[in-house]
Amino acid sequence: MKAIITGVTGYLGAFLAKELIQNEISIVAITRASNKQLLLNSNYKEVLLADFNDYKVLDSVICLERPDFIIHAAAISRVDVCEDNSGIAMDFNTHFSIAFANAAHKQEVFFVYISTDLVFEGYQAAPSSGFSEVDLPKPVHIYASSKHAAEVELLKLNNVAVVRTSLITGPYNQSGGGSILENFKNGNKVSLFYDEFRTPIHVADLSCFLRTLGERKKTGLFHAAGPEKISRFDLGEALARAYNYPLSLINKASRLSYVSNPPRAPDVALDNTKAERELNYRFKKIGAALIEYARF
Repeated sequence: MKAIITGVTGYLGAFLAKELIQNEISIVAITRASNKQLLLNSNYKEVLLADFNDYKVLDSVICLERPDFIIHAAAISRVDVCEDNSGIAMDFNTHFSIAFANAAHKQEVFFVYISTDLVFEGYQAAPSSGFSEVDLPKPVHIYASSKHAAEVELLKLNNVAVVRTSLITGPYNQSGGGSILENFKNGNKVSLFYDEFRTPIHVADLSCFLRTLGERKKTGLFHAAGPEKISRFDLGEALARAYNYPLSLINKASRLSYVSNPPRAPDVALDNTKAERELNYRFKKIGAALIEYARF
């Protein structure tokens, strides 16, 4: 099999590439910067994209490579960066994604778009089982709005799966577990919120799910997240246990003590029931996943 993917210089994309290669799926990466480590693999090649507004490149690459599926994992995902650069965020997260999906649709190629739990407002507690695919999104910042706008258009196509995911964690991730682990390694204490809840998923678990989805070509909207709602403080404890750091390095803090614009969402937990049922896939609890994948 062959896949086109984006985001290979990012956290999820790099792990996804390794997951596909390990399962004998050749990769063509559309990227603005090279991943030199992946280039060492004979089943990996890159198409460098100088201008993400050059949509004709997408048509030509899909036509030339004839992939079995496409996974679009690249995004401008930092909330603060999107707030300060709303035009660029909408251009890439929304318009580029729509053009990419339409190019795939014209050539009848299955297309997977990665979205976010932050399309939900989260200021009121999520349902006890988490937000499901039938719950109505209410994005409150540019990042969430840019992702949701793409969702709406992509779900009109019959070749698309939209995958909303939660806090992606594991080793090395500067926006999730990795920055915490770096502090632990240096003996620094970290303050983590006890009153902000997500359904975190290990990056290796999510990569495996995305490969499964690409192989089976299930269309529609799916929530790919861990099976338990936990706070960032709980996640920090799980990381400490998995990597054998003392729990004394973690301080409890309230999200209310941290000023942000827009305000942080307290609860955007996702319900993964549909994804598990339709793909016959079982997501791992984050504590168990961190221990299992600690070797990565």
